[in-house]
Amino acid sequence: MTLTKRAFAALVLAHCVLPIARARAASAPGSPAVRAIIDAMRQGGMVLVLRHTATEPGRERELSEQGEKQARGVGKFLRGLNIHVGRAYCGQWPRTHNTARLAGFEKARTLDGLTDDAAAPATKPPEARLDEFRRLLRQPVGRPSNVLLVADANAIMQSLGVSDAVREGELIAVRPDPHEAAGFVLAGRIALRELRDEWRLRSTHGETSKAR
Repeated sequence: MTLTKRAFAALVLAHCVLPIARARAASAPGSPAVRAIIDAMRQGGMVLVLRHTATEPGRERELSEQGEKQARGVGKFLRGLNIHVGRAYCGQWPRTHNTARLAGFEKARTLDGLTDDAAAPATKPPEARLDEFRRLLRQPVGRPSNVLLVADANAIMQSLGVSDAVREGELIAVRPDPHEAAGFVLAGRIALRELRDEWRLRSTHGETSKAR
């Protein structure tokens, strides 16, 4: 059977363009995956692991102007989405401390465990830092509260055992679970852009609170 030019073009569209559209829709605001992560965090009992926001080129220990704006946004989006944070912790470098502070968690406790191995301020050996981080991931959290950990990328990847890169401002929801071998399970990952877009979407439907 011979295909006409129009039929051939339609076939190409179905096999190439439509799968791309579906992939984009999967991470679009309001997608089931994004909503499920947000709803789980709203229920509480989670450890929210946040990589610090954007840093200054050539001065990676400090947040850039964009990173400072992003950090304020993190706090605004979490509060607006009714995601309650009780205790908060951050690493030793200013990039994690300032991310926590600008997000509204000025009383975040500084821990070596949330700091990259190469970080000079850390006082504990790598094994002790890893253990400190993982203890926080295993510790039960009472609902509706969550615990926030603002950390460096390598510390996050090593502690969670993830191999793919953790982007600046990315949030990983972890559920402590004594039945798991590691003592916790990854509930989901959400990019800062997705958190922002979900906040905007829910705002239009009156599902958010006013940020303080």
